[in-house]
Parts: sequence; C-alpha cells; structure tokens
Amino acid sequence: MEYKQLYRGISLTFYGNGEELEHDFQVDAGADPAQIALSINGANKKELNPDGNLLVHATNGVLVLRKPVAYQTINGGRQTVSSSYRINADGSIGFELGGYDHGRPLVIDPVLVFATYLAGSTGDQISAVTTDASGDIVVTGNTWSADFPMAQALQPSLNGEEDAFISKFDPTGKDLIFSTFLGGSDGNTANAVCVDASGNVIVAGTSSSNDFPHAGVVISPVVGIGDSDFFIASVKADGSALNYAGLIGGMLGFYLNSGTGYPVLTVDTSGNAYLAGQTDDQNFQITPGTLGTAMAANADELFVMKVDPTGKLAYSTLVPGNVPDDGTEYGTGTFIPYGIVVDQAGNAAVAGAAGLGLPTTPGVLAPQMPNPNSTDWSAGFLLQLNSTASAVQLATYLPSTYVANALAVDSKGTWLIATGHTVMKLDPKATEVMASTSIGSMVNLGAIALDAQEDVILGGSAWDESFPMQNPLISIGQNLGGSPETGYQEDMILAELSPDLSTLKFGSYRLRRRGHRHHLHPTSPTFHAPGHRIRQLGPYCSIIPLA
Repeated sequence: MEYKQLYRGISLTFYGNGEELEHDFQVDAGADPAQIALSINGANKKELNPDGNLLVHATNGVLVLRKPVAYQTINGGRQTVSSSYRINADGSIGFELGGYDHGRPLVIDPVLVFATYLAGSTGDQISAVTTDASGDIVVTGNTWSADFPMAQALQPSLNGEEDAFISKFDPTGKDLIFSTFLGGSDGNTANAVCVDASGNVIVAGTSSSNDFPHAGVVISPVVGIGDSDFFIASVKADGSALNYAGLIGGMLGFYLNSGTGYPVLTVDTSGNAYLAGQTDDQNFQITPGTLGTAMAANADELFVMKVDPTGKLAYSTLVPGNVPDDGTEYGTGTFIPYGIVVDQAGNAAVAGAAGLGLPTTPGVLAPQMPNPNSTDWSAGFLLQLNSTASAVQLATYLPSTYVANALAVDSKGTWLIATGHTVMKLDPKATEVMASTSIGSMVNLGAIALDAQEDVILGGSAWDESFPMQNPLISIGQNLGGSPETGYQEDMILAELSPDLSTLKFGSYRLRRRGHRHHLHPTSPTFHAPGHRIRQLGPYCSIIPLA
C-alpha cells in the first residue's frame, strides 16, 4: 500500500518483509524529512530504549518500532545514513538524521514489532504457540477467566473452574479469527499445539472431566476420582467444528502431576498426530503388536501414540526400560519426554530426561548412562521408534547433560537438541556429535525450531548477562539476578544460529519479560518458526502520519 506525496516530496509505502510489517518513507531529492511526524493512537507512554528502539505502551500491550534504518542508493550500492527516533514536545514521533546528500533520494525504513495481551480478569496461561502456512498465529493454554476473549467460539462459556482455550490470530496479531474454551466440568489444561497441512488445529493436554467434549472416533476412558487423563482434540482451520476430540490413552503419571513434564505433540504431513507423555495407569490403552504391552507395577512409563485424522488410535505403546524399575521417585526406568518429532517416513522420536535402563541401540553415541554415580539422577536422551512402534530404531544417552529440553530434525534427518545452555547436532544415526555450542552460561534453552533456511531458532531463559547479543530487539535484561539460596530471576531470550551452529545471527532478550524466581531449571514456552524470525502478537493500536 502506497501513500504518494503524503508530505511534500515524501511518500509512504507499507509492505510485508518476511514476518514483519515495514513502512518506508521515500524522501525525494531536496525534500525535507523534518516534515514527517507520527501520532500513535492509544499510546499511554512512549520511550526510547538503549538500543534506539521506540517502545509505545498501550492498554492492550506494547508496540515496538525498531531503530530506523536510513540509506541512499549511490553507484548501485546502499550508503547508510545515521538515523534515530525523536519524541517531539507534542508527543509526535520524528526522525533525527546524520549528514547525507540532499541532492539524492533518501529512504527511511522503520520496522514494526508487535506484542499484545490475551487475557481475562482472573488467571490465564499460554502454554504453546504455533503458526500455520498462512502465518496465522495459534496459541493454547488454560484459563480461570469467565471473560477470556472469545470469537466464533465452539464453547463460548467456561465449563469448569479451569478450562483449556484455543485462540487464533491473523499474522499481524490484530484480528482474532476464533477463540474458544475447551473442557469439561472439572480441571482442563492444554499443553501443546500443532497445525496440520490442512490448517486443522490439534491440541493436547490433561483433563479431570468425564464430560470432556467428544467428537469423532476417539475412545475415551473413564477418569477416576482425583485423577487426570490425557486429551487430544482437532479443530477445523476456521474454528467452526471439532474434527475429533476426547480423552485418550488413560491416566497421567507422577511426574506430570508434580509439574516436571507435560504431554508433547507433533504432526506429520498426512495429518497424523503423535503424542508422548508418562503414565502409571495399569489400564492405559495399548494397541497390539507394539513395543510395550504391559505396565510394570509401581512404574511411571513413557508412552508414544499415533492418532489418525479421524481420531482413531493408529498405535499406542509403552517404552519399557531394559532393567526393572527400582520403584523410587527418580532413577531407574524413568524416561520423561520434553520434545517429539516425526520424520518423513513416519518414525517418531522423543527426547527428554532418562534414568538408568534406557533401551539403547548398538553403535550410538552413549549407550551407557553417562553419570550413574552422580547426584544427578538423569541424563538427556534421544529415542526413535519405527513407523509402527514395534521396535526402537535408535536410542542414546546424551553425554554431559541431565536433560534434553527440546528436539528438532532437519531435512537430512540430522538431530538438533537443546539441553541446558548448549545446542548439539547429531548425525541421523546418533553415532557422533557433528557440532555443539553453548549460548551463555546461566541459560536454559527450552524450545527449538528450524526456519525455512534451516537456521536454528532457540527460546529459553537467562539468569545473568552471559547470554550473547546480536542485532537485539532488547539488549538489557531487567529481571536478572538472584542466588541459589534466594532463587534466580530470569529474562526470556531468543536466538538464531546458522545450520552448522557456527554463527550467531540473532540474540536478544524478549520484548515481554517475566521476572519469576526459580530454584530449579524451568523449560520455556514452546514456539514454531516456519520463517526467518519468531513472530510476536500485535497490539490494538494504529500509527497515523500527521499531515
């Protein structure tokens, strides 16, 4: 969209650049850029941060205009002109420019970055976010708010004290395409979300509700008093109906109840969903011909299941250890999944934290527990099943780790694993570490994804200033500090690495921070990265040039 001669000799063009909205001012030769003045409706406060970004605080969130870039094209190349924002006495926004050739055209190029709240008046938590092929943004989580924002809702009212929710925004984050509660009359929490190739939104989580919404051919077990079961649901792309929904598998295990792990979810190109978690349910739904057919007594076992696009259970298996569970809270036979992926052949793989007894395969990187006598009961692990879940194709511990927080696989079958402050890259057979790098020291990487160029996108938390900055949106942490005795305060972080992990392309604190104190090592909110940057949600305000 172009506004010609918005000011004398100055035009304005809006356009998309990857996942960002840009607006360029085209200043003709001899025109005066001091004419430009922006008024921002809905702004409560405007300020420049130390990086030169303009932060606009509004009722519904924060709008960020990154430090502008100005340039002239001379002899076929760009010549950068020093530029910055100026907040005028009347509250409007202008530009400060360094020296340039007034006899040539000039381009001033700010970039908009968005953020917004999605909340009701009580308590709300976003657990997972993803995007579809059109760039629409889907978030899920749980809420206690009867007034949580709804749009074209399948379930417009809060059913229990706590319900899951699904909300879908357009790529700018401004328009709410649909938003709905999802749950029965007891507690309901959504922990994972995926979008299939048709745009259907698939969510998974846990529920204590025997009246959880049901659709399709999902066979729902009965929830025992005081227990929670896993659920899975698929919603049409426009939010108009459920493709399938219901409780699935059976009861979750101890580790999920204690909050140290949640069901993880992925989807393949045919629309099949894959769910992994932990269970101690002796009656957990298991399909014939799979790897594990019987639950050990007093055990919390890893399960992996595949659900077809109608909600039919294609397979469900336990993954037993190769030594007996020792019956303790932690240790032998304990495999907690934190990430799941599926390759082009339909082989599902999980990564997480494992005690003794992982059913490792010959020739892998670490077939034995790396630290069996350590005070750390676990090590990170990677385990892949075949396409029918009848056998383990590969399984290995991950040396020098206690947990693998997130997992991705590239087009060549190479594994990318985020563990603590380290990212490692393993060959497809998991026989060697192809590359490994640390991102700071007091850092916990909890999410990983690959963009269209297979750059590695990372999300997580930092507790000190060791996290490296590179072209940051926010370069100064505001909540860092603490100690082992008092607990650490964290800031959320984003980073982008080249596919071979050799180059940091982007490193920044995130716009919306959290300042919680932690004595342990929390994982971070998940995200999906189909393009070059992680998108953020947009505010309900507008930028208006003043004539």
